[in-house]
Amino acid sequence: MGAEDSLSGFGNSCNGSLFNPATSEPSSYSAGAALVALVAYPAYLLHVSLNLQKQVLLYVVRLILGVTCWLSMCGIQKAVQQCLGVTCASAFMLLCAIQFHLPFYMSRTLPNTFATAVLGFALADWVTGAHPRRLICLLAFSTIVFRCDLLPLAGIVALHLLLTRQISRQAGVVTGVLAGAACLALTVLLDSWFWQRWLWPEGEVLWFNTAQNRSSEWGVKPFHWYFTSALPRALLGAYPLAALGYLLEPRVRRYVQLVTLYIALYSFLPHKEVRFLLPVLPVFNIAAAAALSRIWKNRCKPAWLLPSIVAALLLASTACATAVMLAVSRHNYPGGHAMHELHKWQDEQKGPQKGLFYVHIDVLPAMTGVSRFGEYGPAWRYSKEEGLAEHTLQQHDFTHLLSASSNVTG
Repeated sequence: MGAEDSLSGFGNSCNGSLFNPATSEPSSYSAGAALVALVAYPAYLLHVSLNLQKQVLLYVVRLILGVTCWLSMCGIQKAVQQCLGVTCASAFMLLCAIQFHLPFYMSRTLPNTFATAVLGFALADWVTGAHPRRLICLLAFSTIVFRCDLLPLAGIVALHLLLTRQISRQAGVVTGVLAGAACLALTVLLDSWFWQRWLWPEGEVLWFNTAQNRSSEWGVKPFHWYFTSALPRALLGAYPLAALGYLLEPRVRRYVQLVTLYIALYSFLPHKEVRFLLPVLPVFNIAAAAALSRIWKNRCKPAWLLPSIVAALLLASTACATAVMLAVSRHNYPGGHAMHELHKWQDEQKGPQKGLFYVHIDVLPAMTGVSRFGEYGPAWRYSKEEGLAEHTLQQHDFTHLLSASSNVTG
C-alpha cells in the first residue's frame, strides 16, 4: 500500500475506494506511506479543490520523501563530523550527491527508500555510539515495518553493541523486545486495516524468501553479484576509495567489516537487486570519505600527488557516469509512458466519450512506471488483477489493455 493509496484513502475512505488498491500483493510500507500522505494531505485538498492532475501529488509526495532521506544523510554527516572531522563529513555528502543510485532512489515510494531513511538516522547513532537504545528502536522499526531482509544487519549491529559494552544485555533485550512488539503491532494493525485481512506484510515476505525459499522466482544472481556488480555500479568511484579508506582509517574498519558480513549473509538469497543495498551504501561512502579526507589533508606533499590525481579522476568519472545513467533512466518506465499515451490518445478521439473507461494493466507495465498517481479522473477505472489468461480478457469489461504483448486476441 503506497502513498498514493494512502492519499486516496484519506479522501475516499467513506465510499470504500481505499480498499480497492491498484496492486494485488500486500506491500510493506503502509506506516511510512501513511505518514507521508498525512504530511501531503493539504496538497491533496488543494488538488481536489482546483481539480489538478494527480501527478502534482506525485511531485509533492516524492519531495517529502526525498527531504526525509536527505535529512537522514545530514544526520550521518553530523555524526561523521563529530567522529572523523569536518573534511570527512563534507566528502561524505559530496560522494552521496554525485552518485546515481542513492539520490535516484531517495524520493521513490519504495519500502527500500523508507528503510534507507530510517537506517540513515540509525547509522548516525551507530557511528557516534551516543544513543544505543534509540539505535535498537530504529533498527526494529526499519526491519519489522519496512524490510525484513535487514534482520541480519539488525542482529549484527545489536551483537556489536553488546560486545563493545555500549549497552548492557538486559537493557538491550528489554529495548529490543519492547520496540519489536510496538513495531509489529503498528504494522499489523495498520496494514490489516488497509488490506482488510489480518497480515504482517514483512512476515509474509520473510516466509516467502526463507521458509519457502521462493525468492528465485523473481530472478537469480550468483553469490558474488553484490560485490562484483551491484556495489561497483552503486558506489562507482567510491568503491575503490572505500577500500583505501578501510586501509588508512582504523575508525571505519569495524563498520565496513560488519556491513560486509551482512552483505555476504544476504548473498545466500538467490534473488538480488541493487536497491536492496541502499540502506548500507552510506557506510561505504563514509569509508571512501575517510580516504578523500586523508588525501586532501596531504595534497601538498609530493608523495600524495598521484593519490590526489587518482582521487580527482575517480570523482570526475563518478559524476560523468551518473550523468549518463540519469539520461538512460528516463527510458526505464515504458509502462508509465504507455499509460500517459493512452490517456492522451483517448482525449484526442473525436466525438462524444461517454461511460467508463476500464483499463487492465499487465504485469510488465505495472512494474515499469504505472502508479495511481498516473490515473486520469473519475471516468477511468484500472485493474491490476493478475493471473488472467489472454483468451479470458474478453470475458471482462475492459475497454483498454496495457500489455507487454503486441497482439492480444479478442
